[in-house]
Amino acid sequence: MNLATAVAHDPRAADAESELAGKLHVLYAGVEPRAQLGVVHGELGPEHVLIGPAGEPVLIDVEGLLYADPEIEHCWTGMRFGPHYEALRDPALDPRRLAFYRYAMHLDLVGGPLRIAAGDFPDRQWMLDVADHHLRRALAYRA
Repeated sequence: MNLATAVAHDPRAADAESELAGKLHVLYAGVEPRAQLGVVHGELGPEHVLIGPAGEPVLIDVEGLLYADPEIEHCWTGMRFGPHYEALRDPALDPRRLAFYRYAMHLDLVGGPLRIAAGDFPDRQWMLDVADHHLRRALAYRA
């Protein structure tokens, strides 16, 4: 859906549709079946962690929790924290899953903002800039 949205709204995506879809298929083909999933917040950031009375971390805004590949959370967290993500990196994560989910997240951050920008969102240009940034990342992504 996100690729179709990009193709419908951006000539660069339309020109590269088969290349973008091909990358997605190649990356997905590299993902091996997994027997065990983890708990994923879905948008974990510092605003989702409070410190409890005994100094323990407490997760909030958890209505979207799901059992899924933990690589999903790490892709999002890596994008949010950039160079500061290193402290959170888990070397046990599957690099092929990370590559697939990172690419899929770039496509998601093209399609979603383009759909929002097509509506009555008050800062349409901001959404278009997000979509442009992630389309450039998806086009440059090495599968």
